[in-house]
Amino acid sequence: ILDIPNPMGVLATILHNENRGEPEARLLWKLGPETLLASFTVGIYSDKELIGQSSGESLEIAEEMAARDALRKLFRITSASRPLPVHTKFEQSKPNNSIQDWRSDKLPNLVIA
Repeated sequence: ILDIPNPMGVLATILHNENRGEPEARLLWKLGPETLLASFTVGIYSDKELIGQSSGESLEIAEEMAARDALRKLFRITSASRPLPVHTKFEQSKPNNSIQDWRSDKLPNLVIA
């Protein structure tokens, strides 16, 4: 679970660090916008490339969830990813970079199991 307070801001910072274009939210489609069961699907684009998408019951929720989807893809996390080990000491591990310093080519701590 990614509990990120401002996913679009974090995504913008990471894309800037990667020398990519600003994230742009676009409405892909909507169903029943004036009904109780409204559904909006938003895509997040950077440099004309779809990097994340998600649905939600409002445009704001769909945009936030699409930004989270884009972050999951950048961080290489899927819903089927195994949880990171708890209570395990990694002797040669370094502290994580802050979001302002994050780049995909600097992933020394990435654990893929």
